Amino acid sequence: MMSKPLPGLLLAALVLGQAQNFEFDAATIREVAPGSGGMLGNMTGGLGSTDPERVRYHGTPLSLLLAEAFHLRIDQVIAPDWVQRQCYDVVAKIPPGATREQYEAMLRRLLVDRLHISSHLDRRTFKAYDLVVAKGGVKMKLSTADAPAPVGVVPADPAAAATQRQNLLFSLGSDRDGFPALPGNNIAAMKTTSIRGRTRSNARGQTTTAIAQMLEVGLGSGVRVTDKTGLTGRYDFKLEYAGTTSADPDGLQDVFSAVQSQLGLKLENSTVQSEVLIIDHIEKTPTNN
Repeated sequence: MMSKPLPGLLLAALVLGQAQNFEFDAATIREVAPGSGGMLGNMTGGLGSTDPERVRYHGTPLSLLLAEAFHLRIDQVIAPDWVQRQCYDVVAKIPPGATREQYEAMLRRLLVDRLHISSHLDRRTFKAYDLVVAKGGVKMKLSTADAPAPVGVVPADPAAAATQRQNLLFSLGSDRDGFPALPGNNIAAMKTTSIRGRTRSNARGQTTTAIAQMLEVGLGSGVRVTDKTGLTGRYDFKLEYAGTTSADPDGLQDVFSAVQSQLGLKLENSTVQSEVLIIDHIEKTPTNN
């Protein structure tokens, strides 16, 4: 995931303790056992779903709730270690017509009020890479794919939402080369699988910005990747690599060598400064439910 911009004055006002005018019509937040909603918990309903006026988080780690509420990456929220493990169920009624920014402000207010959060802003330096065109030029094929398909509406029903996620992840199988298969149409798509240390990506109609986002996930550990290729086209490609080092028993390239030899791009070392939210005080047990 690319680095999220901070929500400017809204976040600054919250950190300074100024009241926000956005709040849920009704909301509850309750502690639950870690892992009760899976590793990342799950969310149903809410904006963009078939039930836009009610959102439900089940077994969601507090770190993820804070990141969403403050419009940050998880590593931009500096908090006690238990925040990574402690999970919550949240049910909230959203006022009709709320925007994404208003929704985030409502979630911020809920967490701050119920968990008695105090915080302040700081800046940190994060490891990053610049994605540039390698010597010799791009090796990807310019795509003729149609525009990306719109993201489907998430069903409000938890069982239906789980089925949709399962279908998106596993329904397509592999192509004849062993790469994750793409839908049999000419619409832009990309899919990546990582099995036993081997990562394979199959892409159609993707921008270099999308490639940078994909590589961020592959590099992990909070690394940022910035698209500095200057390329504006969409590309078809396949990419295969084994981790971030060349010590692979099967002789597969590491991600850095693979990006250069297979895509004609290059990851150059860099750093980036981002604002972080430091949690000075937060309580584990919510109040006023």
